[in-house]
Amino acid sequence: MKITMLAAAAFLAATSFGAAAQDLAKNNISGQIGTGNEPSAIIAQLKPAQVKSPDQSGSTAWQSGLDVATTKALLPGAVGTATIWKTGGKNDQHGSNLPVVELEKLVPVLVGALQDQMLRITELEKEVERLKAVAKAAGY
Repeated sequence: MKITMLAAAAFLAATSFGAAAQDLAKNNISGQIGTGNEPSAIIAQLKPAQVKSPDQSGSTAWQSGLDVATTKALLPGAVGTATIWKTGGKNDQHGSNLPVVELEKLVPVLVGALQDQMLRITELEKEVERLKAVAKAAGY
C-alpha cells in the first residue's frame, strides 16, 4: 500500500509540474526552468536577507526577505517595485520606488522544488528496497 501511495504521489507530482511550469512562463518567471535548472536548484541559490525597510510613517524596521539582486538574476518576474511615501513636513510628501521581491510569485517555484524532493525521496526509497532485497539474497 505504501509503494502504491508513493507511486500515486510521484505521478501527481510529475503531471502537475507541467502546469506549474506553464504558470511560471505565463508570469514571466520561467527564467531558469526551461534551461535545465530544476526548481530545487533555483531555491538553493536564493539568498535570505535582513533589510531595514521604511514604512508609510517614515520609521524603519528590520524585515526578513530575499536578496533582491540575486532573486532578480534568477527569477526576474518575481521582482517588482513598491512605492513608499514619506512625509517631510506639512504638505511635503516624497515617494520612493524600491525594488521588492513579490513572494507570491515564488509559489510555483517552491511547489516545483517540493515536487522535485518528493520524486527524489521516492527514488531513494526504491533504492533502499532494492538494497534490502540484495542483502537478504546474500544472507545478511
